[in-house]
Formats: sequence, structure tokens, C-alpha cells
Amino acid sequence: MKITVENRTKRAKALHIPLLLIIFAAKVHYAIHIPPMSFQVLNLGFDHLERGQWNWQNVSSPFIRIYCVTQGEACVHLPGNSLLRLTPEHLYMIPAGMLHTNECTQSFDHYYLHVYEEADSSISLFDCYDFPLEVEARPLHTELLANLCREFPQAGLSTRDPSLYGHAIELAQQLHKPTTVSPPETVAQQMLLSSSVQLLMGEFLKQARQLRWTHNKRMLKVQEHIHAHLDESLEIGTLAAMACLTPGSFTRLFKQELGLSPLQYINQKRIEQARLLLITQPTMQVQDVAYATGFSDPAYFVRLFHAKTGHTPLQYKKQAFSKPT
Repeated sequence: MKITVENRTKRAKALHIPLLLIIFAAKVHYAIHIPPMSFQVLNLGFDHLERGQWNWQNVSSPFIRIYCVTQGEACVHLPGNSLLRLTPEHLYMIPAGMLHTNECTQSFDHYYLHVYEEADSSISLFDCYDFPLEVEARPLHTELLANLCREFPQAGLSTRDPSLYGHAIELAQQLHKPTTVSPPETVAQQMLLSSSVQLLMGEFLKQARQLRWTHNKRMLKVQEHIHAHLDESLEIGTLAAMACLTPGSFTRLFKQELGLSPLQYINQKRIEQARLLLITQPTMQVQDVAYATGFSDPAYFVRLFHAKTGHTPLQYKKQAFSKPT
């Protein structure tokens, strides 16, 4: 049996990485064809930090952070009072949108890679798998990141303050690149970055837990429907009917698998989409962003956005486009 997600035609984008996820369940092969996604590198570099130089609170960004520690130690405080210790010879990943606080109590050397995953309105890797945040790093990974730093010295951060990265401007530029044929050396650089991101993400994917709902054709249909219709009314009863379940059973199964109720999940995805609109459509009014992401009440949208990001939509936009001084 084969399950496919509709392959939507997308404009050519930098660092384009087509993915085919093969899922095995009870001797039945389910092939989820993720539409061509872009893993776009926003920043990469190496940094040496002294005590207190990495103490940033309530950090949340629309991109994935990958770290490779070479010396020293730091901590990342995660939701639920959990603590992630960053130590040498390990790779770490902070998923996009995860609220966290960094703490550095000693000298700390690390490579960093900021990657934006754009899955359009389709299912993301993070919707299919529960990724580990820490995996073992091999010498290959350190050498790979060191080589990338040499090849792309201009990709390093101009400031350590997450609120002043200017990633919004960079992200907007990446998403609106002209669809012209690039020179061969540019394509070669894109292929190097593309294969490097695949290799590093693959290390986390090896140890990821496949979410049980991915074995279920009806649940896959629900998931695809949610992603494709975030700007519309999404009723629990309708979603439950698509899965051939009662609303109560559907809600319990959904929360069991994803850790969120259907409404919480839908709101999370809508806020993620709203964040993207705020930084790629800077002239768009807040109420229009609310309507475009499925919120009928702009005031409720503002309250929820603040609860999820720590900022109002206007504050988020202003901060995102601030330039380092």
C-alpha cells in the first residue's frame, strides 16, 4: 500500500533537498512522499565563548539550530524544566519554534548551523518523527563543519544576541530569490551545503522515533488536511470523521501521539505560519496575518502569539528586522 502526499510544484529555491521517507509498519510499506523541501542555511560558523557570553533568555526562532561542541560546556533550558547539557563530541539540535534559554558558566567552543526547513503546506519531518536533541558526533562531523566555515566565512553571525541576528531579512531574501540559472560555482556551493545538511540531519534521523500515526492512512490524511487548510476553519468533528473516529477517540489518539490536542497543534502550526508571514510580508497588517492563518479574532491571535513567542506580533516584527549595532 502506498500513501502519497500531493506533490506541489514549487519555485526553484536555494539548497533544495528532495526527501523520500520510507516507513515500514507491520510488513506494510508506507511511502510518504514529502514534497520537495528546502533546508536553507542561514548562518554557520565557529565561536569561542567565555563565561556569561551565551546567557540568552527565552530564545525562539523559525529555524533549526545545530551545534557541535568541541570544548567546554554550556546548558540549554527547555520547556518542562528539562535541561540539555552541551558537551564535547556531541551534536545538538534545537527544533524551530522551541522556546529555550541558553546558559554558559565556563568557556565554550562550538560550531553552529542555522537551517530553515520549508515544507510549504505539507507534512514536515518533525511531524513524522520525534527527534533526539543530542547524538554522538564523529570526527567526520567536526571536519565537515570546519570545512564549511572555511568555504563560507561570510556566513558567520555578526552578533551573538539572538534578538539581533537579522535572520528575518536573510530568510525573506532566501525565500524570494529570483528563479534564474545560477553560475556553476554557485550551484556547486549549494550542493555542498545541501549534502552537509542532509548528512547532519541524517544523524538525528537515525535515532528518531517514528510517530505511530504515520502508520495510519486516515491519520495521514488528517495531517495533510490540517497543513493544507490552516487558513480555514478546522473543526474537530470534521477531522475526527476523516479519521473514522469519534471526536473523543480522535482527540485522545492525537494527543497521545503528538503530545498536543488537535486544537493546540493547529494553533501551533498557525503561529509558525504567522511568524513566517510577519518576516516575509513586512507590510501585512497584524489583523490580516491573523485572518490569513485561520484566526477569526485578531485580539485572540495577538494574545496567543504573545503566549507562544513572548512578544506581540508587532514586537516580533520590529525585533526581527532590527540591525546589529
